[in-house]
Amino acid sequence: MLPQHQYNHQATPAAITALRKIAFEYHQAYPLAKPLRYNDFSLPWGGLFDIGPRPSHPEWEFWKKPHSTHRRGLEADVEYKNVPVENYAKLNEIFINAGARVVDEPKEAHWHLDFTPKTDKYYEEVPRCY
Repeated sequence: MLPQHQYNHQATPAAITALRKIAFEYHQAYPLAKPLRYNDFSLPWGGLFDIGPRPSHPEWEFWKKPHSTHRRGLEADVEYKNVPVENYAKLNEIFINAGARVVDEPKEAHWHLDFTPKTDKYYEEVPRCY
């Protein structure tokens, strides 16, 4: 049996380019650091990112928050795992230089990156992950 949504890493070419730039610049700044861990882009055909219930998070439900913003391939999460606390400030600078708007989500142990252009009808002045 295949896991549900094993292909949940669909992103726009612009977002992929920005994520590659982030990874490259982070590696340039910290060549011995572990690689960044990206996750939760979008489902292949868009729509609400249904994470579904898991034993570790039985409160999560299908087709509801969180991750309703991960629907068009313009957003991604970067896990705190592999990033030492002393690298956080520089990494945040790298995120912003790559065009990401950043929402720090300590409860979820990740940064939510939003690459939605201002001209997009779904652009929100204050980025959020919900």
